[in-house]
Amino acid sequence: MYSRTYSLAFILDKDGWLKEDLIVSNSLYKLDNYIKNNFNGNKDVRKTYDEKISDFCLNNMKLIQDENERNHHNATGRIVILENTYKDERLCDVKQIKVIYHGSELPSRKKSITKIKKSLEDDNKLRELYLRKNYLLSQNELELIRLYDKFHNPKYKSSVIGFLTNRIKEENGKNAYYYCRHLTNLCDLLEDKKKKKVKLTKVNSSKIEENMSLQTDLPYHQMDDEVEQLSMDKVYKKEGI
Repeated sequence: MYSRTYSLAFILDKDGWLKEDLIVSNSLYKLDNYIKNNFNGNKDVRKTYDEKISDFCLNNMKLIQDENERNHHNATGRIVILENTYKDERLCDVKQIKVIYHGSELPSRKKSITKIKKSLEDDNKLRELYLRKNYLLSQNELELIRLYDKFHNPKYKSSVIGFLTNRIKEENGKNAYYYCRHLTNLCDLLEDKKKKKVKLTKVNSSKIEENMSLQTDLPYHQMDDEVEQLSMDKVYKKEGI
């Protein structure tokens, strides 16, 4: 049986397996809201969890030294959100998601879709979607990208973008939010709200973890209009493929 949690984490490696979870929740939406309401940036997170991060680094000092020597840099770790997937309580997959801090905001579903469409017109971003975030794509969409890469027919690109964005339009709030959050960095979705900095308060991480684990995702902003559900045949017909 599979389960999933989300964590604000300090990681030392590229992929997020060497990590120290700072806050854990079963709700990405709730975790996002907590972070936005309590942290202005990664420096605030490091300050709040300084002791926990320092202990983790001390316990993994040899790994840090080996990694820095191998890659000729002086890494100090990164603060990210991790999507942790478990199979029968065993961690089997980790995905990284961009952190949204106070002053930044994910726009409405409708506005996010507009930005996703525009962004994916860039062939480099479409290729990155295929290579790094293909778990968001259906088999039909994967095949359309392969056809576009082979034949360079813009109608294939238009179709895959149409399929993906129409699915986001029609999904329930939780799933639509999931898609947009995983595309936040790739498609430059975040907006700067220029808000006054939040005042930091002492964090009781165990209490936060206990409370947040009981929450479920709240709906992402609903669309302002109804959208026709397109079949593969309809898209092909519409695009003249």
